[in-house]
Amino acid sequence: MQIETINAFWIGPNLGAMSIACLRSFMRHGHRVVLHVYDEPCDVPLGVELADAAKLLPRDQIRRYRKSGSHAFAANQFRYEALAAGAGLYVDCDCYCVRPIEVSDYIMGWESHSHICNAVLKLPPGSPLLEEMRAIYGKKAFIPPWASRKIRRKYRLRAAIGLPVGLPDMEWGTTGPLALTHYARHHGVLDRASPPDFFYSLAPGHANLLFEPGLTIEDLTTPRTRIVHLWNEFTRHINAPPPDGSPLAQILTEGS
Repeated sequence: MQIETINAFWIGPNLGAMSIACLRSFMRHGHRVVLHVYDEPCDVPLGVELADAAKLLPRDQIRRYRKSGSHAFAANQFRYEALAAGAGLYVDCDCYCVRPIEVSDYIMGWESHSHICNAVLKLPPGSPLLEEMRAIYGKKAFIPPWASRKIRRKYRLRAAIGLPVGLPDMEWGTTGPLALTHYARHHGVLDRASPPDFFYSLAPGHANLLFEPGLTIEDLTTPRTRIVHLWNEFTRHINAPPPDGSPLAQILTEGS
């Protein structure tokens, strides 16, 4: 079985225990793991290869979501550039591998009945879907075609009078699941997305189950699950360490 090369992206001085555990989980299942960084974090696990992120996305092009300050905006842009370069499968650093992932031209999955998530993503270089995703970042005024008529009218009026219609000011997921789902539908490749249990058996609204004593990772997966997305955006506000006997405690123990 031929398995994917794993690509991840990080900005910051240290990865932290969760990201370390996730990167190590891919190596345990035989994957080559490449972490793209601008500056080397102090706690990169042994065996993880480092690559210069600036070769795919120059540092001066990094932008954040203005409201939250999150680097997720830049991470979305980086993943599309990595895919265009044919680097292999892209995964976020809060994705925990439970089974190896075989090589395929399309790798993506539904996180719900309505949206395809981009936390685990591979698209063929040069494919119309990938080029649509990359083009979003090159537009001076991007007006989401899936938005309501009222919202689109508001953006058009702002653009017409010279006001910014900036991606960093738009709702969370505009350059991620919202765009990916829309353009996958437009280009007729919705059927290439795997059912939720492949990569998103733990729904974002159930991320608190990671802290539930008495549950295990196996309780949150099916026999088809390849990755458990740990939804860092939903759990990072929890400052207390995970309780003993909880799925997240199991993950951190295995990754230490």
